[in-house]
Amino acid sequence: TSKFNLEKAVISVELEIESTDAEERACTAVVTIKDMKQCISEKAELRLSKGTNNRTLFLTIDNPILWWPNGMGEQYLYDVSVKLFNSDNVAELLANKSLKHGIRSINILQEPLNEKEKTFTFCVNGKKVFCKGGNWVPSDAIYARISIEKNNRLLELAKDCNFNMIRVWGGGIYEDSEFFNTCDRLGLMVWQDFMFACGYYPDNDAEFCSEVRSETQKVVRKFRNHASLVLWCGNNENHIMHIYINNKDIIPYGEKIYKEILPEVCKELDPIRYYHPSSPWPGGSDQGDQHVWDYVLGWKDRNPKGLKLWDYTEYNHKFVSEFGIFCPSNKSSIEKYMGEYPVVMDSEIWNHHRDYFEADFITNMLKMYYKDRTEYSLEEFILAGQMVQSEALKYIFEEFRSRMHVCSGTLYWEYNDTWGHIGYSPVDYYFSIKPLYYYMKRAFEHIHAVFADKGSTIYLLNDTCCACDVEVEYGCMTFSGEELLERSKTVRLEPCSPRVVDTVAGELLQIQDRRNSFLYMKVYHRGRLIDKNRSFLVPLKELSMPDDTMEYTLEKVDGVMWKIDLTGREYVWMVKIETEDGASISDNAFDLWPGECKTVYISTQKEYDNLKLTVSNINMYINA
Repeated sequence: TSKFNLEKAVISVELEIESTDAEERACTAVVTIKDMKQCISEKAELRLSKGTNNRTLFLTIDNPILWWPNGMGEQYLYDVSVKLFNSDNVAELLANKSLKHGIRSINILQEPLNEKEKTFTFCVNGKKVFCKGGNWVPSDAIYARISIEKNNRLLELAKDCNFNMIRVWGGGIYEDSEFFNTCDRLGLMVWQDFMFACGYYPDNDAEFCSEVRSETQKVVRKFRNHASLVLWCGNNENHIMHIYINNKDIIPYGEKIYKEILPEVCKELDPIRYYHPSSPWPGGSDQGDQHVWDYVLGWKDRNPKGLKLWDYTEYNHKFVSEFGIFCPSNKSSIEKYMGEYPVVMDSEIWNHHRDYFEADFITNMLKMYYKDRTEYSLEEFILAGQMVQSEALKYIFEEFRSRMHVCSGTLYWEYNDTWGHIGYSPVDYYFSIKPLYYYMKRAFEHIHAVFADKGSTIYLLNDTCCACDVEVEYGCMTFSGEELLERSKTVRLEPCSPRVVDTVAGELLQIQDRRNSFLYMKVYHRGRLIDKNRSFLVPLKELSMPDDTMEYTLEKVDGVMWKIDLTGREYVWMVKIETEDGASISDNAFDLWPGECKTVYISTQKEYDNLKLTVSNINMYINA
């Protein structure tokens, strides 16, 4: 796309034609762009010489429909075809190519905030975007087992989780064109690392550098026409790794690749996209993007920040492109990767399927933020470990979102898994969905209420391109349902921006039993509940959570559809529903507020006369 406005878009189509004929050949190139409303064609007469031949054609589309990221608008795609005919015999088709094209603009705003700090904000079609998503790794450690179907299912789940960006990590592989086709269709922007990660590369070897240039040219040509591709990045952590080594005697091998070869290729073949030298870059929280690992991986090195999960947001990060917290796998997945061996915590096979850095991280996380027990049952270890991970990340996601567009993105490590193990992901290797997925889905809602500044400031965040009026109800309630504070108002939300609803710092000081209370907020649009949220008033370990009062009934709706109705007299914390066959569940890992009734639908993979399921919650264990 050369340029566009609401009335028209001028599309530049750059043809690069390789001829192997020794003699010059007369040809006719026909470029067509069409959708359901219009069809535009342009023709060019060419004389092809042996080698590479270039020609640019311009086509004008009236009243163009733009491509938008997920949650901001439609992912509209035009059909583009290029056909090359023999001019001496117009019926002879020599070559053809077709693709989908989304009309959109993309740039990165790096605007000064003060003398030291700058923003790092993606801007699509003139609108600022808060990027919500995760880091993508190969969907199988054995690459031959990666399939289009598996990748597409993961990407569909990401879209349904309200992601608008995927970062293809530089320690993995280049995915295929179908990956980008799907991202185009779903509105998932792609941050594409070049495949250099966590190491030194021999840029003093001319032959190696030649191979790098050749590979990069092929990669850029293959993916550059996709609307979803928004950034090229030189590598993963090679720059910051060299800084941390802090040894001036070591040459930063590979620097020529990231500062010369890659940007040269990008400038030549894809000049409209931003090239980012490394991730993170340039280092520190003042500018660019950040990888934040002190609070988790620092645990292994006895870093004083290790395990201080609620301190993640203490720095004014601009774009957190990599961070994560460990949690246990679901029991069904543990049984799969343990195979024929019994599920025994800390056994040889159990430890084989642990992340190296985890090394009792989860156990110590539970002692610090949940209950300090000498041992945990398998069921409590899984449920409570998943809860603490999800609660910490809910806080982190929402706190950074409340700073939009000073902080302009959070990309979680990692979205998916390469094998079955105790790791980070919300969707594991077996497609077993953990509580974090549902926490993320709610935290990434396109219109979302958050409690920031330790709960004292209530924000409404609007990621959509539309202004709207919403009605909000908010206040404070005890776990038994007594209203301590109750307010409501109508709020105008402007597009792609945050809005402060109220500050309740003074009211919070007057609440007597903070251990037994929670802040809440409900958001309505035209009478329909579109979002709700809550915030506890004390750290998790200090909560005085009531005993379990949850009740539920299960009913078969039709062949593979079931519904479960749940309620609780008092607050029920993180209800988790599990089925025997990995069924699709409409909602999960949710709280029941006092007296609330909730219906959840379950779609099984085959028909059952009786559906076996397990329904658990934190209240079942916390007071034991």
